[in-house]
Amino acid sequence: MSETYLIHDRASRRLLFMTQQPDTRRPRIPTWILFAATGFIWGASFLFIKIGVEGLNPMQVVLSRLAFGSITLVLAMTVTRTPWIRDARTLGHVVVAGFFIAGVPLLLFAWAAQYLPSGISAIFNATTPLLTLIITSIVIPSERLDRWRTLGVLVGAVGIVTVVGPWRYLGDVQALGDFSQAGPAYLACLGATTCYAISYVYVRRFVNLKTTNSLAMTTVQISSAFVILLIASPLMGISQPITLSGGIIVSMVLLGVFGTGFAYIWNNQVNAGWGPVRASMVTYITPIVGVILGVIVLGEAVSWNEPVGMIAVLLGIAMAQGLVRPRRRRDNAAGVSGLEHSNR
Repeated sequence: MSETYLIHDRASRRLLFMTQQPDTRRPRIPTWILFAATGFIWGASFLFIKIGVEGLNPMQVVLSRLAFGSITLVLAMTVTRTPWIRDARTLGHVVVAGFFIAGVPLLLFAWAAQYLPSGISAIFNATTPLLTLIITSIVIPSERLDRWRTLGVLVGAVGIVTVVGPWRYLGDVQALGDFSQAGPAYLACLGATTCYAISYVYVRRFVNLKTTNSLAMTTVQISSAFVILLIASPLMGISQPITLSGGIIVSMVLLGVFGTGFAYIWNNQVNAGWGPVRASMVTYITPIVGVILGVIVLGEAVSWNEPVGMIAVLLGIAMAQGLVRPRRRRDNAAGVSGLEHSNR
């Protein structure tokens, strides 16, 4: 999956699948290593997808990664003796969320990989927190965006436009021809991240995260998405000829086992050790890794507008999440807090 993070709970402290005998209270591997590994794997996922579509169609790529991811997560459930979700209503909501977080978006990203560099897809994936904030503010009235956070969303939107670089297609017939393919691919990436956002908000609204184990929820989401897409695959070209190479096979295994399996388990541990705010900062790592790997491994060219747009997107995320705020507001808040403390 995404290449983006799921909503987690404190029960995930015991879900470290990287050791033979997991410690149910504290992971043995330092949290910062798990954080870095998660960011790297999710950033590299777009490289694996790009390699995969060289010999597989988008549906074949997605089914491969979901199959390997499901096997990995089920094994993690077995080793850690994590109970499955038994409440039918909760299970239904988790399956719906899985369709939007591991079904539609993974297929859209795989389709877009046929027309876009892997680094561009990685940058678009980073817009997930912005879209989540927008949808949350619409669905949950108590979480309306203030002026500063709204400005952050606008800065992020400017970053997206900068990455696309629409001025490159003005007055150039050949460039416009290229955009006829790239344009829908850009929209597919935005559609994928919108699906991620919908899933996060849906889970928050309809699933009790205090009583639902995060590993069990992730496993159900990935495995149910695999089953749904497998059923729909005859209608979407699953029987088309494939061309396998060593690179494609290795990429699919890594994409499924690590990008759709281990990375989610590791992110659970980061969330448990650092809290959701610091854990969400993995969003800042994935696009950087994606762009660098695209250049080094695939020789993808990078125009000036792409890193500039990426910086604008990341700045917009930081502003919208409240990680960056005007100094005056911070000082005023500190002053009020000090006054209240002195009155006590």
